[in-house]
Amino acid sequence: MDPLFKAQAIGMLLLWIPLLAGFFVGRWVYPKLLRLLPAFLPLARSRSSTFMTFVNVTLFAVAMVLTTGMLAAKTLVWLQGLTFLPVTPTANWVRALSWLAAFFCGYHAAPLFEYPVKLRQELESEAAYRRNWEEYRRRRDAPKPSAKSSYPE
Repeated sequence: MDPLFKAQAIGMLLLWIPLLAGFFVGRWVYPKLLRLLPAFLPLARSRSSTFMTFVNVTLFAVAMVLTTGMLAAKTLVWLQGLTFLPVTPTANWVRALSWLAAFFCGYHAAPLFEYPVKLRQELESEAAYRRNWEEYRRRRDAPKPSAKSSYPE
């Protein structure tokens, strides 16, 4: 087997590392951000945000494929032909771009699973619990009617 082919195959297998890292970061960081910012919760699971998530995953997957394996050399030549870039792209630059695209592909793919719906239910139940707790405290701390005895003295 050709050593170049082996190196490219190993490089493509190594893309699982940033892809899974991005997935797990998106899986645990995204819900924590939504818990900190509950005003964004309705936007997080709207139809437009789901569509944009699919678009982002597709774009990052295409960028990942274009910058790995056999296409990396062609992409590098194309990037070096662009005159408006502030830096000259190198092979390591393209490899870093590939790993970054893999990370963000995994990060954006994580919210496509059903945990935002579960998170919304949890937050709504927490809000209901908080409302009930506040109502209980208001009743508990409300001024009591005078403690005069109804019995004659």
